[in-house]
Order: sequence, then C-alpha cells, then structure tokens
Amino acid sequence: MRGLIVLLVLAIAVGAGGWFGGEWYARKRLAEPSTSTADAIANGQWRTTVQAGQADADPLVKARIARNGILALSRKETQYYGSYDIAPGEPYDSRCDYRVVGHDPPTRWWSLTLYDGVWYIDNPADRSSFNKYNVEREADGSFVINVSPTPKEKNWLPSTGAKNMRFALRLYNPEDAVRDHLDTVELPRFEKAGGC
Repeated sequence: MRGLIVLLVLAIAVGAGGWFGGEWYARKRLAEPSTSTADAIANGQWRTTVQAGQADADPLVKARIARNGILALSRKETQYYGSYDIAPGEPYDSRCDYRVVGHDPPTRWWSLTLYDGVWYIDNPADRSSFNKYNVEREADGSFVINVSPTPKEKNWLPSTGAKNMRFALRLYNPEDAVRDHLDTVELPRFEKAGGC
C-alpha cells in the first residue's frame, strides 16, 4: 500500500511539473515576436514573416498573432514588419532619442506604430503612430520621425515610460517590389539621436 501511495505522489509530481513546465514554455514562446520563426526574414533593423495572415501559417505564429491582437490580413493585402532592436542585442530604450528616416515604401498606404510590448504608450501627445498621410515631409519628400521621451517640434512619437519598446510597420496593398523582395526593399531606418 505504501508503495502505491509513493507511486501516486510521484505521478502527481511529474504531472504537475510537466504542466507547469509546459505552461512556462508556452508563455515564453508566445511572448516572442511572431517574426522569430524559422521563416523570419531580416531587412536591416526590421523583421517579417511570410506566414502572417496565411491560412496555412504555423500554429505558433497564429497564436502569437492572436495574442498580440493583430487581425492579420493576407500578404497581398498587407505586409507586416517589426523592429525590436536598434542594433543586434541592443533593444530600444525609452530614455533615448531615435530618428526614423525614410521615404514612402512602395505601397498604397503605410503606418509606423510604437508599442510598449503589445500596448500603446500612454503619452501626453496622445499619439502612437504616423502614416503616409499625416507625417510631415522634408523638402525632398522624405520624412524624419522623432522618437523621444521629450517633446520635439516635428513628427514627435513619444516613448515616455515604455518598458519594452517595439515598432510595427504595416504596408497596405504592397507592390510586387515589396512582396518579391522582403529582405531588400527600402524601408525606413532607425538612427540614435542621443538623449540617453
């Protein structure tokens, strides 16, 4: 009888350990960006995947997208890029100033959004993104978006208090130049602008 009790306690301990370990592992994997899969494509500081919005996407990609609240459209409709680091192994820091510099990507419409993890950043300007139509332009048609905890005169995207800064670039109705060259199409780039 004593051996049966020991065996039962051991089975419960192994089962509970497996459940808690599985729960921890699943939460860890779901917290990773949806672009950290085997098919992730790098383009400078940006990462993307061809699986977002696809019916045959990997179940883990689908779960990450659902967790992040993205209603992913097909690649023909939208291409999603994410940026998590200013340089490899150097995540964005909300105390620093950054500039996002670029020209319009070859797409009908684009938006660049700053998140704290999966949430918008509560900020005094009540602004979380810029897009093709509301960004102020330079004389040559390019744009510079200023990401900073302190107000800037033009195209200020407040980063005040973010703990897990990340950026999303959505390209709506992308041209073939995007769909066929995800790793080389010209996208806005990030530069450190001081302030930390």
